[in-house]
Amino acid sequence: MLAKNRSIWESEYRQQGPQLPRYNPESRHDSFLARTQPRRAEHDQNEFDTYINGPQVPLTSWSDHNVFEWWMHSEFPSLRQWAFDVLSIPAMSAEVERVFSQARRLITVDRNRLGSEMVEQLACMKHWLDHNTVG
Repeated sequence: MLAKNRSIWESEYRQQGPQLPRYNPESRHDSFLARTQPRRAEHDQNEFDTYINGPQVPLTSWSDHNVFEWWMHSEFPSLRQWAFDVLSIPAMSAEVERVFSQARRLITVDRNRLGSEMVEQLACMKHWLDHNTVG
């Protein structure tokens, strides 16, 4: 699973991260930044590896904290968008449950030989009738 996630991050999200500025030790501004901000060595791992191999995030009650806010302020900007995309996927969709319930009422023991096209047509007709799309 880790290899699959790494390949998704590398192909879809790695390029989206902001470019880290290159420090020029002769510049007064860059010298200040080099002293005040952590600087990664050239041989450091990429963000994905740093996050995976880094210390475990302390156990948190997410009902009291906002996981999106945590990611917004995290030190992993190229992982941030990936986290937002994954966290935005609903755990369950009530619409899917409604469709299955309607299909169960549509495909009864007596009507179990209906083809997929007919089931789709009947479901559309029921939806249109329920929403006054057709009269």
